[in-house]
Amino acid sequence: MHHAILQAAAQLRAMYPPAPPEPFAKTLIGIFVGTLLLALLFYVLERMFPEQPHQPAIREGMKTDAIYWFFDFFVAQRLVGAASILFLISLVALKMPRLTLLAHQALWLQALEALLVADFCGYWAHRMLHEIPVLWRLHKVHHSSETLDWLAAARVHPLESVWNKLATLAPLFVLGFSPKITVFFGPLLALYPIFIHSNVRWRYGWIGYVVSSPAFHRWHHSADSEALNKNYGGLLPIFDFLFGTANFPKTGKPSRYGLAGEHAPSGFWQQLRWPFRADASAQ
Repeated sequence: MHHAILQAAAQLRAMYPPAPPEPFAKTLIGIFVGTLLLALLFYVLERMFPEQPHQPAIREGMKTDAIYWFFDFFVAQRLVGAASILFLISLVALKMPRLTLLAHQALWLQALEALLVADFCGYWAHRMLHEIPVLWRLHKVHHSSETLDWLAAARVHPLESVWNKLATLAPLFVLGFSPKITVFFGPLLALYPIFIHSNVRWRYGWIGYVVSSPAFHRWHHSADSEALNKNYGGLLPIFDFLFGTANFPKTGKPSRYGLAGEHAPSGFWQQLRWPFRADASAQ
């Protein structure tokens, strides 16, 4: 078994050559500059097209979400990366069957197919976060923000990040997609979840039934009874309409956000421990 693991690790290294490490100072500067640019962009968008016009720019819980934002870059993503590597090594070591047909297609076609597969898997992974009590304990941290803006997207428990990554990585790996396809949709999948959490009222018109809009996703965060456990799609709402979990009224907007019937602890470390407390009840 030890030999199989080493062989699997070598095989994965050949398939996914590691990128040369960036100097820490360069990475640090890039993260801070990128954060400032995003903060400026969303400040303008949320002031010009607000869904909640009277929402303050500096809101309660923003400090906690800012900690999540930088924690994700410096800690959570490394945890996700390590878990992904161990998961793929396990798949290879256990000789999980892997298709090769798709890898011979043009990269742009693979990217479109992989985007559809990833969003389908993301829909079910997200739905399971709501419907399986032990997973809901993790996911309700993300739903605990009672005020939504772009930074609220960062409030994600690191173990939920691992779950989401593995739920989409495994099917893409088994189906044989080239790792190069991430060049096409990697930035989109990184930035779009931030955008759809923003305090922006856009619905996209008829396109909003094809691509998830901020208005569509904000209903997912509503604490209104008719909106609970709806709108799981992160990019394509088609799966919500197909599987009966869509809630996208043509008029009106959510009256309140957050959790129905409970409140999360206010601090970052308290929220990380919250899913493991005995009193962390299921939905």
